[in-house]
Amino acid sequence: MTDHTVSLAQLTGRFPHWLIWHGRSTGLWSALPPRDLPALRLIQSASLDDLATRIAHALSGRTLQAPPVGASATWRLDEDSWPVRAGRRAVADALDAWRLGRWRDDALTVTSELVTNAVSHGSPPITLTLAVTTNGHGAVPELLVEVTDGSPDPPVRRPPGDDGGFGLTVINAYADVTVTPHRGGKAVRARLPEPPAA
Repeated sequence: MTDHTVSLAQLTGRFPHWLIWHGRSTGLWSALPPRDLPALRLIQSASLDDLATRIAHALSGRTLQAPPVGASATWRLDEDSWPVRAGRRAVADALDAWRLGRWRDDALTVTSELVTNAVSHGSPPITLTLAVTTNGHGAVPELLVEVTDGSPDPPVRRPPGDDGGFGLTVINAYADVTVTPHRGGKAVRARLPEPPAA
């Protein structure tokens, strides 16, 4: 018995140039758009039905609002039994409170991958910070998703395959990523540009 009416074969047939897969660590279905659609970002959902809807919605565009530059929040995640889920929930709640729903899909995807990497390859303490900043020129808003952990070892890119390896590929599809070592470990920062208008 499946939890969806759209099959993977039907979805890949409808969107033949998209990379579509199911993540074992996150439990989510993911769809990465082809390179000839640079304005679109990777999309994730718990079901294939919703993923199909989200792809169609992404192709039709989005409506934008002005962001609250300077808003920020930080959470400790390693003390939670389900740190990835806790991080996603915290980010979703913050974006709802800040009325930044247009960043939701991108931010949740990046959060999932960053926290998963920190839990799998890093060490406590693991903290997540979400902040609305600007691009350095003071004009264009960006969303910062930062995960710090206690390991100084930087993330290592590896070829995607059946055993994973999609993390950094996915994150870089959404954001500019920097890794900054510090006395207690490292911070991985992903800066997400403002989603394009329709």
